[in-house]
Amino acid sequence: MSGLAEPAASPLLDSLEKARLLLPDTWGVRPYVRFADAMLRDAVYAATPFEVKRDIHARMARFLERDGASVPKLWPALAHHFRAAGEDRPARRYARLAGRDAYSRADQITALEHLERVCRPPTSDPEDVEDAFRLMDVYESLGKWADAAPVLAELQRLEPALTLPHRARLRNYLAIQTPGDAEALLLEGVRLAQECGEVLLEAKARLNLV
Repeated sequence: MSGLAEPAASPLLDSLEKARLLLPDTWGVRPYVRFADAMLRDAVYAATPFEVKRDIHARMARFLERDGASVPKLWPALAHHFRAAGEDRPARRYARLAGRDAYSRADQITALEHLERVCRPPTSDPEDVEDAFRLMDVYESLGKWADAAPVLAELQRLEPALTLPHRARLRNYLAIQTPGDAEALLLEGVRLAQECGEVLLEAKARLNLV
């Protein structure tokens, strides 16, 4: 990352570690070092020119990607570095992976952080819609359902472009948003699920009717 060959960089890193300015850490399969103090890290970062920071983030992202494209532990870091490098497409891809991984582990706080980035705003792409549903699940789980309103409103606007199964699932979230219309919305969800032959979607809508 420094542009120095390893024989030249190693003594410098060793001296910084001995001074306790850097500490060894492990990411992926390679050894790494990190700042020992967050305030020192932030001070160095703040003093670094913007273009230099972007370049460092881009190089770090490419470096980590060689080891970590399939390593869940590295996805949040990859999303961060690509985002800071101004590379939105890979940043969004790794944020999606990090968010889905956290969601699968019921790590709602981490899922929220990454899925919110992916869903700003959601599109009618089926992958985006699935992540918007996950994000709304997270909001509900965290007791932050009011924050789901903009996502739900955007999905309603996109509804004509959504797949039939997604339109059926959308009724479950609309029923949460407008309890007074819940029965009618869930019955509509049952009808749409039957229309597309999605037995599990139909069962969930019927369960919510109870």
